[in-house]
Amino acid sequence: MEYSICIRTLGTAGDKYIKLLDSIKNLTIQPKEVLIVIPHGYKVPSYSIGIEKIVRSDKGMLLQRIVGYEEASSEYVLLLDDDVEFEPGLIEKLSKPILENKADITFPIYPELLPPGGIRSTISAFTLGAVPRKEDDYFVKILPSGGYSYNKNLDKTDKYLYSESAPGMCVFAKTSILKNIKLRNEMWVEIPGYALRDDTILVYKAVLQGYKSIGVRNIHINHLDAGSSESNRSLKAAYANGFNHVLFWKRFVKSNSNKFKERAIANLSIFHWAISNFIYLSIKLIVSRDIELFKSSIKGILDGFKYISNENSFKYLNENGVRING
Repeated sequence: MEYSICIRTLGTAGDKYIKLLDSIKNLTIQPKEVLIVIPHGYKVPSYSIGIEKIVRSDKGMLLQRIVGYEEASSEYVLLLDDDVEFEPGLIEKLSKPILENKADITFPIYPELLPPGGIRSTISAFTLGAVPRKEDDYFVKILPSGGYSYNKNLDKTDKYLYSESAPGMCVFAKTSILKNIKLRNEMWVEIPGYALRDDTILVYKAVLQGYKSIGVRNIHINHLDAGSSESNRSLKAAYANGFNHVLFWKRFVKSNSNKFKERAIANLSIFHWAISNFIYLSIKLIVSRDIELFKSSIKGILDGFKYISNENSFKYLNENGVRING
């Protein structure tokens, strides 16, 4: 099977990037090419396994991902972040559901990215951001609030699980499908300078267009989380978390609610999400005294609603591109 690997990076992941390339070197099915997508002006990492091709791009998490698979010359593509390591049999396990015509997109199920339980899980459920769900044939489902529900009984099943979202650190797909879903129309996700929800957009947009996504259990993979060295990273993330949530809800939930009841539920759900987040953030402010984080979070939510109040906002972005901050 012929496939390409596309890695988005800023070249700052250090030892984590080395572990990623070593994992690629040990794959039992080797790629046709390894494309390293790095922004103009950023230094290419010195460590190499000798098969990489450097692709320059403007900076942007989603944009670098798009440029990667647009440059790929294989039928299939493995999209990777620059801070993961995995087992040699990764490709066999991820490609199997696709070769069996059960899916068009696959990914490793990585429970560590779900709410960890306890008070954090309770808060996520209260705000309708992430709600646990009884065991069924799905890993993640998108909620009318723009949040998601997740299968809380993963340890009880070894079967494939369909999903409406995926962790963006590792996604395997047919290259033609990624090109077909036209992610360049979703560059709004880069507006805050921190492209939160880009992984959900990739998978959910494909699902809405009739493609199938499957999460595969029992794949050994570690997310090493290189993160960013920016001093204001937490403030950018707080702003983007609210702003992009509201835009995602408008773009993919409200816009696809065709019946009156669906629209009413969507509107009530996002209202609950906004109010419950305000309550949570206010309590968090009292405890932490972090006024800047509070202001960034609230501003992101308010700016998101302000943005979607203009019916032509998304149309303008599609026609004129997006000015990215930071």
